[in-house]
Amino acid sequence: MEYAVNPQLLDLLNGQESDYPHHLAQLHPHLHDLIAAASGSDEFEEYLRSLLIDQRGNRQGFSAVVISEIFRLIQACEQKKQGFSDSAAPDVWEHVKQARDHLNACGVAFNLESFFAAAERGETLKLVLFLKAGMKIDARDHHQKTPLIWASSFGHLPCVGLLLANQAQTDLADSGGYTAIHWAAANGHAEVIRLLLEHGANADLSSHAGKTPLIQAAARGQRDALMRLMEAGVALNTQDAEGNTALHKAITQGYVHVSQALIHHHADTHLLNREQCSAFDLATRHPNLAIRQLVKQQPISA
Repeated sequence: MEYAVNPQLLDLLNGQESDYPHHLAQLHPHLHDLIAAASGSDEFEEYLRSLLIDQRGNRQGFSAVVISEIFRLIQACEQKKQGFSDSAAPDVWEHVKQARDHLNACGVAFNLESFFAAAERGETLKLVLFLKAGMKIDARDHHQKTPLIWASSFGHLPCVGLLLANQAQTDLADSGGYTAIHWAAANGHAEVIRLLLEHGANADLSSHAGKTPLIQAAARGQRDALMRLMEAGVALNTQDAEGNTALHKAITQGYVHVSQALIHHHADTHLLNREQCSAFDLATRHPNLAIRQLVKQQPISA
């Protein structure tokens, strides 16, 4: 589809046509026109951020490359606001120095503790500066967590997009064997899960305790995260170190809608855990009537 490059957006990107949101313009031409019309306004950056966090709950979701392009525009806005411009950095050593100077000016120490804090708090501009200043993207803290794990755990979608766009490894695990997608699942961040999956994250990895992202989501009643994982085709019946499946966990905790979703997707109700108890058995003696009714039509366990 033909589209016109917007001069204001191009100027925001320091004239770098390779940074222009070409995929956005091709796949979402109307949105591209709205973004172009809003550029230069006081609300422009806020508008861009609103696109990354769906408030309506009915959007299909942008592809990873489109999210990266929207994020690049946000990053450019932040850099302009701070007087920080790629065009002002003629060589790698100059932009490293410039980034460290900006961190110092903000009262931020160039160290791992501050780097991880920026990821945990969702401070996108600080992450940009840390990366430009030479911080390694897959650095680990004392729990072996990476910035991607921290950002994913707290659902900071723009930060996750930035880190993935800069080649952060998706499947690095912390000291418990939990990866970024484990933490996103446990805390219910379905959009982060989508972005991680689009960047190749393995959603079937098990932690040291044998827990998969699906088990994590089920154990905490995170239905949206659970649905996103099931839509991606993850294994439903993986058992953790105690023999429990996602369905065992959901039923034990009394999460009706999560249990219902797993049963609807044909999770096995009769797998036995180490205590020789199936999800069916747990459900039939659960105090919650709604849980008991979920398995009422299931065949009786042998």
